[in-house]
Amino acid sequence: MKKNSAVWVLAVCILVLSGVLAQAAPIPALARIPDGISQKQSDALNQRKQLLEAELKSFQAAAAAFNAKPAADQTDQEFNALQAQRSNYVQAVLAFNGEVKDIRTAVAMNAYAKRMHWEEKKRAQLEAALNALRGDGDDNATDVDVRQAWRDISTREGQADLVRAASQGDGPKIIWSGRQSHGDCAVFALATAAGLPYSVAATRAAELIRQGEWHSAEEREHPQQTIESTGLTGGEIVLLAEDFGGAEVVQSSDFAKTLKSGRPVMVGVIPADGDLSGGHQVVLSKTFQQGGETWFEMMDSNHDHPLYLSTKELSTILVERGVAYRPEKGTVPKL
Repeated sequence: MKKNSAVWVLAVCILVLSGVLAQAAPIPALARIPDGISQKQSDALNQRKQLLEAELKSFQAAAAAFNAKPAADQTDQEFNALQAQRSNYVQAVLAFNGEVKDIRTAVAMNAYAKRMHWEEKKRAQLEAALNALRGDGDDNATDVDVRQAWRDISTREGQADLVRAASQGDGPKIIWSGRQSHGDCAVFALATAAGLPYSVAATRAAELIRQGEWHSAEEREHPQQTIESTGLTGGEIVLLAEDFGGAEVVQSSDFAKTLKSGRPVMVGVIPADGDLSGGHQVVLSKTFQQGGETWFEMMDSNHDHPLYLSTKELSTILVERGVAYRPEKGTVPKL
């Protein structure tokens, strides 16, 4: 590598990456292991955390060695290797921190259910569902793939042959709860799946956020604003579904079977703009065969009529496992 201005930019960049000057894109800190989890889970998380801490020390040592070299001895190959090492570490930390956050939220939700005097059976169902909630769908799908899938899906709205095929398919009889005007798609999905007016689902969701210790003080103070701006998490959908009746988390390979049993499935998907960091909640209401493939009818609060999509398209836009709702006598609020 020639000694020029670019060399110094790279050297400074490495200093930033190694955490010495962490003003730009700092390396995220590892999250604290939460209390209230099993010893087995705690040991597993601590083991992963120790491995990540060792990986960070290895990167920092390599970065320091690179910076200590004369500029003429610094190579693009070394620099690129350091960048890759840092990128891999950051992704691993983000994944670890996300998992820890989910565990901490699940612990808080289980504590909430106990505080609300849920019976032991429902608390056990809630815990099992929260533990089963995880990613699903095509991990290799890009934002381009997602946008194209949504375009194809949207153009079929009201298509006669698909409407007819879906009407002869398998699934529960559910009523569309309305069209969203804010970021409250999850409340619409829950209301549709549970057969409740939007107002009932929204009121209960607001109460949940107000009392949910996993939210910040600001979010708890303004629950409706929280719902409309950031929506509900997958865990909150599970908790509310269990509160209104019963919730079971099912993987995508079981969506069709679940619908055939008469239960709607709420699923988190990537929104139509292809924002891979975003989220949108819809309800699968029927499954049917079309062209030798398994298809689904989908209720989406961004549309006035059901949408129809193939298994492949669903996998492209899918974010996580679905939440199958089942009514339970005595749990659904009287209207």
